[in-house]
Amino acid sequence: PITVQDGHLFMCDYLLSLAYFALVRVCVEWHQPGAAMLLDLDVSLSRLKDAKSIDELFGDSVVPAEELSAPAGTRFRTLLRHLAVGQPGLACGNGKTLKSYNMSQLLISHLYDKELARATKEMEALREDGVEEDDGEAPAQQVNEDEALRYIFKQKLEGERTAKTSTDEEGWFTETDRNVLALLDQRRDGGGRIWGQMILMRVYENQENMTMQTVLRDALGKLGLVQTDGGSDGDSAPRAFSVLSDITDTKIAEAIEPYFLEQFDLNRALGSDEIWGFDRNGEVCCKTDSPSRTLQQIFGRKLASYQRESAQGVRVPRAELSYEDLHNVPMLLIVTEKARMGDTFPHSLVSLDLRLRTAGTLTAFMQELGRMCRYPATRLLHDATKPLSVSGVLAALGAADAAARSAAETEMPGAAEEDIDAAVRAAADARRLLEL
Repeated sequence: PITVQDGHLFMCDYLLSLAYFALVRVCVEWHQPGAAMLLDLDVSLSRLKDAKSIDELFGDSVVPAEELSAPAGTRFRTLLRHLAVGQPGLACGNGKTLKSYNMSQLLISHLYDKELARATKEMEALREDGVEEDDGEAPAQQVNEDEALRYIFKQKLEGERTAKTSTDEEGWFTETDRNVLALLDQRRDGGGRIWGQMILMRVYENQENMTMQTVLRDALGKLGLVQTDGGSDGDSAPRAFSVLSDITDTKIAEAIEPYFLEQFDLNRALGSDEIWGFDRNGEVCCKTDSPSRTLQQIFGRKLASYQRESAQGVRVPRAELSYEDLHNVPMLLIVTEKARMGDTFPHSLVSLDLRLRTAGTLTAFMQELGRMCRYPATRLLHDATKPLSVSGVLAALGAADAAARSAAETEMPGAAEEDIDAAVRAAADARRLLEL
């Protein structure tokens, strides 16, 4: 048996949030090249307003509704029960195997029913106020589950509209919703390339960590966030985001989902439609036809380098994927006694979830927040409208020689040719220094 711990309560909070997003916010064609992951907020609000019941939303959502036969008005509850129960038969740490799990008590009774009760109380208060204004003798109607759930969804949508500019501890759009939004809010291009974000969560126990990974991965498939229609099996099929448990003996290349290891293209990590690199002469150039780049290729190069240097008698660390290699992968990274001082995280890390486990002293807490502090990777150039990556800066400097001459001629009217040449050489020297 698996001991229920605090992390499992947080896991159920993520399950509840994922169910909401899958039903209301995720685009049905999310897996198609160039398709948006999320619907426009106004579109989601319109769907909610036009639906006669919450059950009706299942018809044009990503959630596989055929597995959710339920009495009218209870399909969302049935979906949550479907997420809370499973038989994965997977290892979950400490030599134990998670043959089955049942989180119904936590997810349904502890979270969902309490959310419904809170929504019902707020709606009844609003109705009572309205009745008093219209007719003090008319009784307020009782709120049913469908109405309470519609109210919750509407409040979440309105909260998402202001989530990036404000916080509300009592609001319906929770911190967990913010994290799930960050995981699903992915920019995509016509080639199927994705710019993803990372959420880092720290938990206490290895077993707790591994069961969270197992249940959340299982939930993505149940919610239609794993695309298997194209003939891919469940392991290598496109997934909305990665859930990775990192404990003492975890090797990322072995633990991450095969889709993100073998197929996910990292080659748009700069957030630009163009890839910058170096030509055969060492000059910075735009490489519009760059091939895809995967974690498996990165690991292969590291392994080849390790084997080559080891054969020469050089003592080097074993070849492994690092956190930094995960830049641009949409991922919920759950760690136990890992991710300490000295680890470098990718710039796609956007949230450090410390609600479950954090330090007990100010000094240790400041060290914990240091996970979010990385070396700067962006610089704002003159006349630039947005920051560029380091590679982008070098690319701009690579094209600066001609601009330097033009600028020198403008700033030094009537100057001798040798002075203009000196200014151009100074710009070139600055570029080389920055490359170093």
